[in-house]
Amino acid sequence: LHVPGQEATAGSLLNFLGQLEDHKSSISHVAIRQVFFGGPPQEEQPIFGRFVYREEGAETASTVPHTFIANVQNIAQAGVHPARPRPTSALEAPLVIVQADPFSDLRVNHYINALGTQRCGAKLCNTYDDSAARASEEL
Repeated sequence: LHVPGQEATAGSLLNFLGQLEDHKSSISHVAIRQVFFGGPPQEEQPIFGRFVYREEGAETASTVPHTFIANVQNIAQAGVHPARPRPTSALEAPLVIVQADPFSDLRVNHYINALGTQRCGAKLCNTYDDSAARASEEL
């Protein structure tokens, strides 16, 4: 998981989740999207410094969530990627699914070129983003 942005430091995930604390009784889960990383490999190590080009934002925001963080009291079903809220009673409001913005809140960086197959070339992975590499230096 990666919390993008200049402010990403140790504890960033807890800070993101802390914003939801007052509403957790009404939240089913946080849906987290993946962002493809690839492009021309850099000489950097580890992997998040080697692949610093990602796909653009328009398509990513509309994809099916890659994973989730569940509120175990309000989750009914979990699959490989998606989750479903538990059914609510007639007296309850529908449960909320928090859609984490992959470019400002929280995401899974998916380094699809890491195993050698160039699936994310210059046409798809064309946006420079070294935020994970910078965050790893601070940690």
